[in-house]
Amino acid sequence: MTKKTTYLYLLLATLYCLLTLLKPYPFAWLVKILPMLVLLYTVSLEVIVKSTLPKIANNQTSNQNGKTVTMLLMALLCSTCGDILLAMQGEHFFISGLTSFLIAHLFFLISFKPLIKQNLIYIPIYAGVAVAVFSLMANKLNELFIPVFVYILVLLAMAVGTLLSSKSNKWMVIGGVFFVVSDSLIGLTKFYIEIPQSQLWIMITYYAAQYCLVNGLLAASTRVASYEGGE
Repeated sequence: MTKKTTYLYLLLATLYCLLTLLKPYPFAWLVKILPMLVLLYTVSLEVIVKSTLPKIANNQTSNQNGKTVTMLLMALLCSTCGDILLAMQGEHFFISGLTSFLIAHLFFLISFKPLIKQNLIYIPIYAGVAVAVFSLMANKLNELFIPVFVYILVLLAMAVGTLLSSKSNKWMVIGGVFFVVSDSLIGLTKFYIEIPQSQLWIMITYYAAQYCLVNGLLAASTRVASYEGGE
């Protein structure tokens, strides 16, 4: 991402995070998705650029890079839909938002492909955190027990995917961790205990997660393309 888009993203993300300290206000969902629109614009440009580049015969890596940014774009679109739905009032909006983010995590996971055997030593740590968080919420989930259980499995897979991806870098791994923290805060606040200023911390970690994942995947895509160009 360029410095200008990064600064704009940080400005809009900071604005919304600060506004979470105020009482509910009209069109909060619109302010909430403004940072995501910056990411969508950035990744959309990457999709357009990669789709218009001359095709190189048998260049599977270039094709894979094109698929990576396309899947990333789909993940961001689903995340944006989830943002809007979670900003609405009502249990059915929560379920719909949960579904949108579940699909987003699946698109993120696809964008990480190919996955390889590496960093396996860290997987038990991720799994342990997931089990601990789910255990705290389990008694109050009621009819949401299975949906939330499935969601946590997918979230765990996405976070672990940042470790196993052949594109793995520090940005992607940090992004996965931030997403786990953000979603854990949502679940714990809703189903376990009220956390002071929870919405502020949820959004700070959420915006950090999205930025890190986008920055990491775009950096990985550019690095591979540059390497091939040098050959």
